[in-house]
Amino acid sequence: KVKAEETQAIAADAERDLEEALPALDAAIKALDSLDKNDIAEIRVFSKPPELVQTVMEAVAILLNQKTDWASAKVML
Repeated sequence: KVKAEETQAIAADAERDLEEALPALDAAIKALDSLDKNDIAEIRVFSKPPELVQTVMEAVAILLNQKTDWASAKVML
């Protein structure tokens, strides 16, 4: 009975976290959907991208098991 209660508490906590995160996920998906090829092309021409762009592309490269340098990131775009 104790294990069942602990499991239920963990599930409820996870559900709350999910409900909190879903609006941010939906907003991120809408933002991605608003991008077009011109937006991506604009980023490619940077010889040194803004720090936030570099950070995001490094994260994507890590997730895709790719090199994290800017030249490799531009190829991924």
